[in-house]
Amino acid sequence: STDALVKKLEELAPEKAPDAPAAPALTNIGAQLIASVMSMQGSEMPPTAVELEACKKEESAYITLMAKWSTLKGAPKQ
Repeated sequence: STDALVKKLEELAPEKAPDAPAAPALTNIGAQLIASVMSMQGSEMPPTAVELEACKKEESAYITLMAKWSTLKGAPKQ
């Protein structure tokens, strides 16, 4: 139904960010990806395990979000 499709879209791209740390959404995933690599920017040291894990976590969130978006885009139009 159209209502279900709208609800899924609102989950992927909320109009207003919640006060709590935001779950990955189309509106914030880019910033979250950038934030995960900023601690390595300009460093002369190799990345730490914690930094690499943060990057992997955000990459996984991105892949999951884009899969949901692709599914939603491919949904039959009502």
